[in-house]
Amino acid sequence: MFWAFVEPDALDGDALVIQGEKGHHLGRVLRVRTGERGVAVANGQRYEVEVLAVNGDRVVTRVLAREAVDESPGSVTILQAVLPNADFDAVVE
Repeated sequence: MFWAFVEPDALDGDALVIQGEKGHHLGRVLRVRTGERGVAVANGQRYEVEVLAVNGDRVVTRVLAREAVDESPGSVTILQAVLPNADFDAVVE
């Protein structure tokens, strides 16, 4: 199962087409195959998809299910350690 974050315009009815760099990553690096299932997230929606075709940098999928995605209720706090003067300036920039 794969996960992909895609642009909203990738969705066309019940088809979702993943192209370009993300399509290349799925098709050539992860080597997804026809029939494999995954999850695509776009525009506040999570789509369960099934791969229909892989052609180079283009992966064509069929939407099996849709679900609204809410923001996580948790929060994230980021802390920066105090570094020597030159390094700290670079972090702040």
